[in-house]
Amino acid sequence: MEERLGAIAGLAAAASWAIASVWYVRVPLGAGSITTCKNTLATVCMVFVLLVAYFFFDQPLFTVSASAFRDIAISGVIGLGFADIAYFRSIQILGPRRGLTLTLLTTPATTLLGQV
Repeated sequence: MEERLGAIAGLAAAASWAIASVWYVRVPLGAGSITTCKNTLATVCMVFVLLVAYFFFDQPLFTVSASAFRDIAISGVIGLGFADIAYFRSIQILGPRRGLTLTLLTTPATTLLGQV
């Protein structure tokens, strides 16, 4: 069953990307508003999980150094802020089918550019 769990998780992730992409096109908000709502919800969920881990499983809230936390925070602002706005706007302009096709091509394009 453990081998199948990864495949099920992958299919669930792909399904959620497809459903969310169609939903983002139909939401009458700008890309910045969608990003703000999504990131706020994600932050609330993350804090909830960290608190559950801390209080119920005696796990520390953070186990990283201050410099690593700073680097992660900068990466989050760039990735979850600016990149998500660009992604959501491209989905709104191109539509979910073309937008997801371009997203699918980022891995091979990165690989090819890395070879240069």
